[in-house]
Amino acid sequence: MTEWASTILALVIGGVLGLIMGAGISGDITKNRIKAGAFEFNGIAYKVERLNQ
Repeated sequence: MTEWASTILALVIGGVLGLIMGAGISGDITKNRIKAGAFEFNGIAYKVERLNQ
């Protein structure tokens, strides 16, 4: 995979994650699991870190 393709892929994944977060977390993903720091969605594991309090 070329450098630009992997960059685009990262942006797409980031955008999808942003939409999931913005949608208010529904379905399998519960707020408790988000608070725990990690969750899985469509077979992809995500780690959640709070940068600003």
